[in-house]
Amino acid sequence: MKKRTLVLLGLFLLLAVQKMYRTSAQGIAILDFRSVTPVAPESRALPFTLPVTTTTSASFECSGLVAPKTGNRIAADRITFSRSQRLAGGQSESFLATIRFLPSDLPGEYEGIVYAIPQHVEENTERFPFLIKVRILPWIKIETASPHSLLVIKDSPSLTASNLQASAPIKLLLASNSPWRLYLRVGNTESFAPAKNPAFPIHIGIGKTVKAQDFSETLLSNGAYQLVAFGPPTVVGDGSTPSSFWTELYVTASIRNWHRYPTGVHTYPFFFSAETADH
Repeated sequence: MKKRTLVLLGLFLLLAVQKMYRTSAQGIAILDFRSVTPVAPESRALPFTLPVTTTTSASFECSGLVAPKTGNRIAADRITFSRSQRLAGGQSESFLATIRFLPSDLPGEYEGIVYAIPQHVEENTERFPFLIKVRILPWIKIETASPHSLLVIKDSPSLTASNLQASAPIKLLLASNSPWRLYLRVGNTESFAPAKNPAFPIHIGIGKTVKAQDFSETLLSNGAYQLVAFGPPTVVGDGSTPSSFWTELYVTASIRNWHRYPTGVHTYPFFFSAETADH
């Protein structure tokens, strides 16, 4: 079953930490980080204890975490361990396990075995295995590049021209750690009677560059949402730069055979809906 996350964005067209430490069925302790939605780089830490009394320090062997269904990994160098304190009674030591999550971490349920090796004064081969688990959730963000984005279609340059084109496109920014889809619905806030003026056709062009139009179709106002763009996860690494976090989409609009429709200033809201699809 596909797991989806939805976000909505409206535009206008103007014509004119919780810890879980338990034991598995095999008797191995589980350190469960639960669910994480890493829209930005972040670190999560959970405490755990080792049942030792003469330990001066401990080392940890970990090969990282893996999502069994996909093979995606969280590298071992993003998992660190630190000593916290000796607990009352001196029968155990408290430690912290810390994982650094990145916005590029792909959705899935990750797990990995860690071996804690107490470092006694005398050589000791004692090892304590435990399982680390975490679930990375899909996420998606969408916004306009400028706060007041407006597609403006002005008067025709000549009476013989049949098409009215927006003076400039608007730029959408979309980011996701999962394959994504973008849908568009054109609304209608007009007051003229629908019976006399049926659904208004607006030609929409959407592409990843100003000139390219991967989607180019005519949509009717007050129609249903329609798929207008899709793509793979957008984030690379820690997503610290705009180019490694966002994908850009340019939206333009035009009116074909404009002389068939009422003259005047008309406003049409554009509603965008974005979803993730975690396969």
